[in-house]
Amino acid sequence: MTALRRLRLVISIGFRAQPVLAALAIGLSILSSIAGPLSAAALGSFLDAATAGNTASARTAAAAAAVAITWVVSMLAGYASTHVAFALHMYTIRIVMSDVMSISGRAPTIEFHERPDVADRVELMQRDVKGLAFAMTSLVWAIGIVVQLTTTVVILVSVHLALVLLPLLGIPSLVAGARAQRLRLRVREEIVEDKRLSDHLFRLGTTAEPGKEVRIFGLARELFDRHRAVRTTLLVRQRRAEVSATKGTVLGWLAYAVGYAGAIVFVTLLAVDGQATTGDVILVISLAGQIQFQLDGAVELMGEFIRNLRTADHYVWLSRFVDEDVARRRSTAPTPDRLRQGIRFEGVTFRYPGTDVDVLKGIDLTIPEGTALAVIGVNGAGKTTMAKLLAGFYEPTAGRITVEGVDLRDLDLNEWRARMSACFQDFVHFEYPAMESVGLGELAGIANERWVERAVARASAGDVIESLPAGLATLLGREYGEGVELSTGQWQKVALGRTMMRVDPLLLVLDEPSASLDAYTEHALFERYARASERAGREIGAITILISHRFSTVRMADLVVVLEDGRIVQSGTHAELEREQGAYRELYELQARAYR
Repeated sequence: MTALRRLRLVISIGFRAQPVLAALAIGLSILSSIAGPLSAAALGSFLDAATAGNTASARTAAAAAAVAITWVVSMLAGYASTHVAFALHMYTIRIVMSDVMSISGRAPTIEFHERPDVADRVELMQRDVKGLAFAMTSLVWAIGIVVQLTTTVVILVSVHLALVLLPLLGIPSLVAGARAQRLRLRVREEIVEDKRLSDHLFRLGTTAEPGKEVRIFGLARELFDRHRAVRTTLLVRQRRAEVSATKGTVLGWLAYAVGYAGAIVFVTLLAVDGQATTGDVILVISLAGQIQFQLDGAVELMGEFIRNLRTADHYVWLSRFVDEDVARRRSTAPTPDRLRQGIRFEGVTFRYPGTDVDVLKGIDLTIPEGTALAVIGVNGAGKTTMAKLLAGFYEPTAGRITVEGVDLRDLDLNEWRARMSACFQDFVHFEYPAMESVGLGELAGIANERWVERAVARASAGDVIESLPAGLATLLGREYGEGVELSTGQWQKVALGRTMMRVDPLLLVLDEPSASLDAYTEHALFERYARASERAGREIGAITILISHRFSTVRMADLVVVLEDGRIVQSGTHAELEREQGAYRELYELQARAYR
């Protein structure tokens, strides 16, 4: 991405955030920048008039007024510009944060969240999101510095043409500053994976969820040592880059220091020879100091600006990644209102992005309309992956999945998911009031208490709500307020309630939905699911897919599929598979013996 395109992006974000403040900030910055050098020029004129003995002359009065006016304008405009720029910064942060969430939300699949290259970009983006928002503020100040330097050069040249060299001697420090920032950025991007590892180790050692195992297995010291080792590696690499960057910066400033001293000596000699006035000497000293201040700010600002513009690369890369993915998935067929032909897997093979192992291998499966399908198998067999493919979270590596004979890739994924509901084994703890945590399953009913209560009842989660001090109004979790922490089983029931918010979905996926429930609750729950599934199957051909290790629930299904190493090794009803020699019977008998 070219620097011009990055700059255009920064400007568009700033003006989109708050166009009036953006224009005002730039205008005030320019006004302040011009007034500063003009104030020094007015001071020089005043000294010349005063030393000439014309203290009462109109020229002296005008020069004094000019000094006062330009100084006041410079101070007020600079003060106002800073405050307006920071106000703009707050608006810009909001826009950038919204944009990042929007980019992530537009991603049609969860590949966006799981690809390592995307994860690295998101990590860098998250760390620099405020920096990108600050880029517009930096640009405002950069415009001010350029205007101020230009004005300063024009005034210096009016004293003597050779003084144009003074600002030019600041170029080495600017180049050194840019090089220093590029070094820092390169190292920063090279260590992003180690930085994520460092953060992961820190969370393991300091947060509640892993705290139990950390203490049981005595891992605190081990995690500390690993974290320290990673941080030491990061520090060494960052320090090397910083030392290299500092060397160049120091040399750049030495060059300007020599020029600064030379300019003062030069104009003093001119004054001695009568080729310059006392005012000129004061003017050059004042402007040379301003140039030093301006260059110092420019070097720091350039480094920050380069970093912010680099963040713009990540922003554009992520946005383009999602836009291309969205464009590639244009829907060409409507989502059905009911199922008549069912769902088919046709030679479906799948491997996760960035891996070289097939998780599913040549799956051929017809799921007739109105079917309750149970998928079983040992961990890693590919059960959850099938559910993810059905939800359109990924596309098959080979083969296709059809709904009513139409390739799932040709459906609008948002519309298809609106006709689905699901409870995944890695369900989310939405730490909101219980009514909202359940109601999020169907936003249209989130404020409808009767709707939420029906969903809670269908999920057999009434006991959880009754145990809460304020019922559905109770805040869940303690991360963001004085809420009530739930057990894992209770959180799972809340997640099931969320799943039940969506009335009559065409596809209901239950991925280990009772893993944290007791056997009695599980049995009652699935009897209710079985009846609801049968009714939905008759009315709209709805399909229910149950992924479970427990055979007490599997036997309620119309069709059972056994996965082993990514392949379907058996399929049939519970009664049929129970009579066959094979993986199903072995697993069933093994589990049955555990309950005898």
